[in-house]
Amino acid sequence: MSRTLKLICLIWPDADTEAIDEVEINGSENLINLRQMIKRVYDPRLRDVDASDLELWKCSIPLEGLDEKLPPIDYGATNSNTHDKLGIQRLDDYFVRLSSIFVDDPTEHHVHILVRLPHDEGEAEEKQEPRDKLTELVETTHKRYKGTIEKHLNAPVAKSRGYTNVQSRDFHDGRYLVDAPAETRAPPIQLFHEVFARFLDDLEDKNLEVPTELVRATCIFMGKASGIYKNEDARRAAIRLNLLNLLSVAIGELGNLDWTAGDILVIARSSETGDVAATCIIPGENELISDGGSDPSARAGSSYGRFWTQPNHTRIRENSCCPTFLVAIAGGSMSILGAVWTDKIIVQHLTDYISLAHDAIFNNNAVYRTAHILHALVRSIHRLDAFYHSLKTRPQSHAQPTNTIHKTLGPRYFPSVNAYRGPDGEIVNFTFVVPLEPDPTCTTFLAKTEGPTSEHEHVVVKFVHRYNKPAHELLASHGMAPALRYCDKIGIREGDPSYGDLLMIVMDFVDGEMADKFKAQALPATFREQIRNAVTLLHRADFVFGDLRAPNVMITKDGRVLLIDFDMVGVHGVSRYPIMMSPSIQWPPGVGAGLGVMMKEHDEEMLSRLVPGMGF
Repeated sequence: MSRTLKLICLIWPDADTEAIDEVEINGSENLINLRQMIKRVYDPRLRDVDASDLELWKCSIPLEGLDEKLPPIDYGATNSNTHDKLGIQRLDDYFVRLSSIFVDDPTEHHVHILVRLPHDEGEAEEKQEPRDKLTELVETTHKRYKGTIEKHLNAPVAKSRGYTNVQSRDFHDGRYLVDAPAETRAPPIQLFHEVFARFLDDLEDKNLEVPTELVRATCIFMGKASGIYKNEDARRAAIRLNLLNLLSVAIGELGNLDWTAGDILVIARSSETGDVAATCIIPGENELISDGGSDPSARAGSSYGRFWTQPNHTRIRENSCCPTFLVAIAGGSMSILGAVWTDKIIVQHLTDYISLAHDAIFNNNAVYRTAHILHALVRSIHRLDAFYHSLKTRPQSHAQPTNTIHKTLGPRYFPSVNAYRGPDGEIVNFTFVVPLEPDPTCTTFLAKTEGPTSEHEHVVVKFVHRYNKPAHELLASHGMAPALRYCDKIGIREGDPSYGDLLMIVMDFVDGEMADKFKAQALPATFREQIRNAVTLLHRADFVFGDLRAPNVMITKDGRVLLIDFDMVGVHGVSRYPIMMSPSIQWPPGVGAGLGVMMKEHDEEMLSRLVPGMGF
């Protein structure tokens, strides 16, 4: 016997958070029945709305603090980790039983269904001038950047509640609040400044020669770090002095506005303006991290934000992504991190926590390894010093007021990569225009090419660590995917860093919309046939698409259906799914746990959900 589901529903964003009601419905019913039930429960509010036009999203959002959790939700960010952590998933399989959607009983005191109302496009145009999608993405990016400045300007030291307040949205270091999940991951920072890519290359370079004097200094430093000290002053005297000598760079105590006492800064100066930049920040704590104490890596990130938000650093901040190395020391361990500021502050570990303890009598390898890491850091700090010294800045008097409607984005918001190789090996330069998703994890950008052979062509540039080039080319050759221009390593010039296993993908820009933006009745008449043909072509070549969902299906202005995302595509019975699979997506059995073997049957099941009634 099917159970009764008690679902708390909320109309959002078309109503305030008081537009909450409970719907009781049998688990054997489907989405069609649920829409009709919601329409009845919300009568008379939804009296003039057709039940079939209601857009439903499954979620699990605590009622407590609902006002703070809802505004960041962007229905269009279908791949957002915010969606994952709040359990947000669009419900568009009309005939599936609700008991299959809610396998477990809905969590009490949570919103379970978000209801998005249809909008009259004509009415919307009367209320305001229409704005194209790209302009909205530009404005969203600027708004996020300005909001981050305001948040970090008055941010407390990264301790206890102070850090959690900052961490709620704009501090992207991968950690998140369990009670208020938000997206805190970000693209790899080496994309935004090559100094981090070169640092990582130096770490992997077994032929990198480490100066003997640095090895000696490292041994002394590790000896001092092995000690347990009675107070912080004694610790600074014993450890910081040795670390500063070891780095062999100019160190200065920061005396600017509102600096956190105890942090040490490695500085660089702009030759153009004399403005100070931080190439390395070293916060310190006395012992290992504990509940209620300061996390050195979190404190390093907070210190970074507090430094760069100060008004006397505005010119450099507005003209660069503010690349800075961070050294977090926790008791007898140390970690090297990197930080950049695009539209958000991104902080990422470049090393794990390295033990500094002399814990074995034969400890030479540990000393050499630590010396190698510190030598790589010293080399990178010198590179940043040269970068900031030669940085060209725009005078503050020419800066745009905060209420300006921005039409373009500066280079600081984008990866530092600016070229790919064409089919004949020629270098094709490009300039980024805008991120193509508002999601903070977005690695897909609209760009414009430059040069005599491809002047001012729009292309899509994306960065991935996995991509199936043959599958993309197969569909592109049949007009079922955008033409692929480049799929290879990021560094294309002699002397470029390797960027590890990251790849750059460049394809034609196609004007269209994702299938999830369409109502079922607005889809092209040949949608079923076209999507079936594309999947059949892949399967005949033994490929499995893997992520056959509406956000990965594009419908062009002339009604063509294209598949656009080949990150997950693999070989039937051979390839495996990624280890991290979004929990907000209803995957076929055996797929959601990650690392499952890819099978054509998985595509068939997802295809039947994408287009009800379709199968093979």
